[in-house]
Amino acid sequence: LDSIQNPMGGALKITYESDDYAYVQDRQAMNMMQIVGITKRPVTEDVRSVGHIGNLYTGDSVNRYLYFDNPQGSYITREALQRMISGISNLYFSALVSVTNSEHSENPKFTRVSGFIPTNFDLLHDIGYGEGENRGRFWIKIPIVKIGSDPEINNVPEYSYVSSRGTKPQYRHPYTQAAFQQIMSSYPKLIKPEEESTIDREQTLSVEGIAKALSRFSTSFAEILDGGVFNYLQSQKRCEQMKFYDSYVRLNNPFGKKLGGGSRVKSIVFHDHWGEMQLIPDKDQNFFYGLEYQYEDNHQSTGVAAYEPMIGKDENPFTLPVNYVVQRKLAIDINNYQVEPLGSMFFPSPQIIYSKVIQKNIPRPGVKKHATGFTLKEFYTAKDFPTITNKTAKYAIPKTVVVPLQFYNRSENTVTTTQGFTIEINDMHGKLKSSKEFDEYGNQIISEEYIYQTDANGKLDNYVNTINPSNGSVERRIMGLNYDLMVDASHHYTKFDNGGLQFNINFATYGVPIGITTPLPTITEALTEYRGLTFTKLIQRNGILKENRVTKFGQVTNGINEAFDAASGNVVVSSSSNDFDDRYYTVTLPAYWAYKEMGFESQNYRLTFPSISVSNSSFRFSN
Repeated sequence: LDSIQNPMGGALKITYESDDYAYVQDRQAMNMMQIVGITKRPVTEDVRSVGHIGNLYTGDSVNRYLYFDNPQGSYITREALQRMISGISNLYFSALVSVTNSEHSENPKFTRVSGFIPTNFDLLHDIGYGEGENRGRFWIKIPIVKIGSDPEINNVPEYSYVSSRGTKPQYRHPYTQAAFQQIMSSYPKLIKPEEESTIDREQTLSVEGIAKALSRFSTSFAEILDGGVFNYLQSQKRCEQMKFYDSYVRLNNPFGKKLGGGSRVKSIVFHDHWGEMQLIPDKDQNFFYGLEYQYEDNHQSTGVAAYEPMIGKDENPFTLPVNYVVQRKLAIDINNYQVEPLGSMFFPSPQIIYSKVIQKNIPRPGVKKHATGFTLKEFYTAKDFPTITNKTAKYAIPKTVVVPLQFYNRSENTVTTTQGFTIEINDMHGKLKSSKEFDEYGNQIISEEYIYQTDANGKLDNYVNTINPSNGSVERRIMGLNYDLMVDASHHYTKFDNGGLQFNINFATYGVPIGITTPLPTITEALTEYRGLTFTKLIQRNGILKENRVTKFGQVTNGINEAFDAASGNVVVSSSSNDFDDRYYTVTLPAYWAYKEMGFESQNYRLTFPSISVSNSSFRFSN
């Protein structure tokens, strides 16, 4: 809606602007920042390289300083700079990393590698301004990977993230470590791509075939000497480079203003066109009136997003890792993660609500005295009452049986597991918190506040006083709380049986050759079974208005909801105060307390009568 034309000639004009927000629920809004350079230490030379490709490591040297252009191409204060890394405990990255040796390939192949780096940023030393030719940029210093002394033995951690480098242990770039893990778990053919391309499955015995086999054996032996797959990949200079143009790191929004993609009303102006309605039109008599709206507080948006869309969730601050390790004895462990939030399908839809909105009259040109004040409206948001998730510890009963006999080989691998999850949502996002009127000097004239019932921790409290209509007693009961329980049961069963018979013939010479035949049976059995039970509880919590407080010229009066009807949730007893702090009580009795026939239909839901006698168009109950 852009404008409304009045039949008398006036017009209403509405102006919009892009909406923005500073928080997603109770977490700072984040942005994926494009990497423009990478170095070993802060430098003054231009970090942009030819082809927009940089080295993650060179030999034993790890390049851990990542450069970015300043957001919006403007200067940012030290406070805004530190805000970008403040509170980040898992640094998310998504980068294009080479998976082939760049020296031996004219067109090295790049693949998307993403992951999380555990961090504990030092606000003074782990972020800074670019200098020299890098003015207009900033850098961050990320942790590096420290390789364990015995990476393939499970009595020590295979690797850890450290902020400072020592002398003896081996170190690796986090992007390289993630790329190695991805190659081993998802693309094992890339470990030795040149061998995969030369293997002939149908080749016959020949000198050339024997030479190729010996070559493959030598490279496999080299892998063992290097100390495992990861060390072999690094010795071959794999996952050494990164493309900048499509590589990003997720940081906090520095300005507290992230565009939301929607729009909001900036101003509403009414043009009376009074001069044009005169007998002799005079445009100087045209006048306009209107309102303008402000959505900022201390130069930061007051917008709060209930959630961010699932598409493009890389920027969503709720996207965090749940790490797990698959341990393998005498082999490199598989380190992977699942992405939070668990149960994201139950989270609220993306919607921006502003915690503070200031409504002011559009100032008149030349008017310096007797200006009007402004109205401040405050709203509850998902920042005050975020979605709460929780989970129980996973309970698992594994069973592994192995019988490795020559004639009978049996393996049995089964597990039974169960776990529970809870997701708690509420309806507070967008409810009015207060409305306040101020004069032109900023002095408060009148305010009205809406206070909802909370516990000592600031969470919604749904225990209220209810009145039992049968005896008038006051009981403490839960109201405005809905539960849904979903159970998922999974069962996967795989069984493999194989049998055979081998013959062994021994020859002995007793004058004449005599053959002795010995049958050898072979039986192979494999059983894999998974049984899982998952409980998901969805809790919908509705806010309960406790008090309505009005302040007028310093005098405070309030109304309190004292007791409720347990069946309908309506207020039965309320109290209010006057200017002399006297309290008045109001009692509203539901009609069904006195007349049962006016009760709820739910009391007769699925009511059945076992026997009814019908005679002469009338019926009679047996009792």
